[in-house]
Amino acid sequence: MRKVLLPLLILFILSSFSYSSSEKKVLTVKDMLGFKRISQLSFSPSDTRVAFVVRESDFEKSKYSRDIWMADMDKKEAFKYAFSSENESFPLWSPDGKNLAFLSNRGKAEDEEKEAKNQVWIIPANGGEAEKLTLAEEGVLTYKWMPDGEEIVCLTLESLSPSQKKKKKMDEEKKSDITIVDQKEKRKEFWGINLKEKKSQKIFVGDYGISEFDISPTGQKIVYSTNYTGEENDYTKFDLWVLDLNKKKASQLTFRDGSEENPLWSPDGEKIAFIAPFDSTLSFSQTDLWIVDSDGKGLSNLTLDFDRCVDEIEWSKDGKNIYFVAEEGTNNLIYSISLRDKKIKPVISGKRCCYDLKVGKKKMVFASADSVSTFDIYSSNLRGKNITKLTDLNPQLKDFYINPQEVISWKSQDDWDIEGILFKPYNLSKGVKYPMIVFAHGGPFGRVENYFLSRHLQVLASAGYVAFAPNFRGSSGYGNEFGVMLKGDLGGVDFKDVMSGIDYVISLGFVDPERIGIVGGSYGGYVVNWAITQTDRFGAAVSEFGVFDLRSDYGNTYIPRWDIEYLGSHYWEDPEPYKKFSPSSYVQNVKTPVLILHGDEDPNCFISSSQELYRALKDLNQTVQFVRYPREEHGFSEPNHIVDEEERVIFWFDRYLKDEEGKFSGKEVFKIGEDIKWEGKVLRVENIKIVDSYSGVKPKGKFLEVEFRISGKRDKDFSLNFYEEIYLLTENYERMLISGIPQGASEVKEVLLTGDALTVSIKKSQDQGYFQNTHKVTFDVDKELHSAELFIAGFPEIRLEF
Repeated sequence: MRKVLLPLLILFILSSFSYSSSEKKVLTVKDMLGFKRISQLSFSPSDTRVAFVVRESDFEKSKYSRDIWMADMDKKEAFKYAFSSENESFPLWSPDGKNLAFLSNRGKAEDEEKEAKNQVWIIPANGGEAEKLTLAEEGVLTYKWMPDGEEIVCLTLESLSPSQKKKKKMDEEKKSDITIVDQKEKRKEFWGINLKEKKSQKIFVGDYGISEFDISPTGQKIVYSTNYTGEENDYTKFDLWVLDLNKKKASQLTFRDGSEENPLWSPDGEKIAFIAPFDSTLSFSQTDLWIVDSDGKGLSNLTLDFDRCVDEIEWSKDGKNIYFVAEEGTNNLIYSISLRDKKIKPVISGKRCCYDLKVGKKKMVFASADSVSTFDIYSSNLRGKNITKLTDLNPQLKDFYINPQEVISWKSQDDWDIEGILFKPYNLSKGVKYPMIVFAHGGPFGRVENYFLSRHLQVLASAGYVAFAPNFRGSSGYGNEFGVMLKGDLGGVDFKDVMSGIDYVISLGFVDPERIGIVGGSYGGYVVNWAITQTDRFGAAVSEFGVFDLRSDYGNTYIPRWDIEYLGSHYWEDPEPYKKFSPSSYVQNVKTPVLILHGDEDPNCFISSSQELYRALKDLNQTVQFVRYPREEHGFSEPNHIVDEEERVIFWFDRYLKDEEGKFSGKEVFKIGEDIKWEGKVLRVENIKIVDSYSGVKPKGKFLEVEFRISGKRDKDFSLNFYEEIYLLTENYERMLISGIPQGASEVKEVLLTGDALTVSIKKSQDQGYFQNTHKVTFDVDKELHSAELFIAGFPEIRLEF
């Protein structure tokens, strides 16, 4: 709670935050994070209800909360079903549909500094109190119902023995605890939990690498995938094994090279479907749908000639067909294949992205979104007809301007057809040349999909930029040949595709060729690092958790196999490609201002990569800023860090992509004394001054007092939260909220009022008269700070010099 900085009590009565429902708003990163996200659908055996997980942002704690929701297919409504102050996930219906199981980390952990581990909970399908079913010491990794519904099988980690626990505790107390790299301690175990007796029994102790599993229709066998070691670097070594629950013995099912994952028994128990790469020697080869007899015979690639990546698979209940989700350019669509004639048919088509497919007896359900909608749950019959929307989780979307996005295609420099997605500002004006930001996706065996929740791109467009995301060669979704083209050619054809795409967008007539920036993370960060060493065409760049030196990347990443796969050898066997394709080899060419963002705990693209880039650019006297995010791994997961990331990205581009008239990202930056007319209101900064103190209260640096006036018609509600919607941005991209609001008093000097919710509100009036309010706010700024940009919600930024 903020305090009043004076020995005088002042009452300051303010109304709550409100907006007129008729006024559309410009999307911000907080708005994007505020949309609910769905995942992990579970379809009831009766084909009438869908349980699913909803993720929401908690900005106060800077984390995501996940709860179980339920969608009723008859009523076409959704409601929160199982929730707590912790997280719920992975709902699974019992075979009779009377109960729903889920994972949750409710309760307290033994170590108060850590979160409790996931356990299996169960709740009646018609509602009631959830009951904790497991007490796994190391938590439950995943689980499945037995076909008879009387037992649940869990996968967990092996627990330490009493003597091992005692030694570990003593070592920690003596500060003699060490970690031996790659020393394995905990194997994976299968446990069975009887629901009636509430008893658990160890079924099988496996190896260190068991991941997904499925139970046969008879309940007598388990098929599971394992890479044996549990190490991330062995991602190409997953095999399928079958565990006989009667004999307590496991035998290997598949022996092909490459990785076999996502195994699913057929309804009759005779076959097992799974996903594996087309080319067993490359992890970035197209993923196909495979099938094998339960005795290991009859191995077959069912989508050999389909030439698109298969991401999800589901058996039909009669076992005659397999449904699957496939990557189709910028879309994710649903297909089926008949096991009788091996014919593939489209089921759900169009311009949409589908996920979490679940197939019932007569219906299927899936999550879907497109370029103008967030993800919701839909149902259809098994032929993909009668598509019905079951949820509307983000009705507030209609209150925002949606920046139009469209799929475009062009010829690359060597005549290949390349696709990408173009995002335009919602208020794009004819005849105006806009700055453009190029977004390079990660992978490189990945892609940009054409759905609304593309956070970087929608937020950039809202900030007044054209945003362009090319799916360059090496991306998934365009066939196997397309996807493997970067083997031995990192920074080659992909860079050509990016640059030719830029030329194509410029030819459309609304992009300023002199104001182009580039941003990307992971492999996209590599593309950024490569681009700025090969050309000075970019006016600004943002490199996020990317690769700078390939030899260093090999030595520090937890998946060095990636470097070997793309470069063809270890660096001591052939050092040339490591040098040739490393941006570090050409860093002396960089002239572009670079913002570097990286998480401290990134095990994939280790932070040393960004540190090396930063050090080189500093010693070369180039413009660079390096921002590190504590606790973050590969990509940013804490909502407040993501807000900071997006705002820094925009501010960096605003700073370096302005034109000679002082325009930032298509918006004019105003100065003191200028009237800013914006969406029916007028803002004017009347005065700024340095104040030594308020009633004896002194600043840590110096007090900067800003006086401003807002006026306009009373034709709609308007409000402004001073502590959340007014701030300064320094040249180092430090965001500074106000310290208080100066208030006059009759017997004392002007004082500084502070509080948690200081809001001014103007209500809509029937006579639609005019209002005019003058306010003062104070910032405690550094003594050496002499300029900053003032941001007041709903208006363009204002340049302050003091």
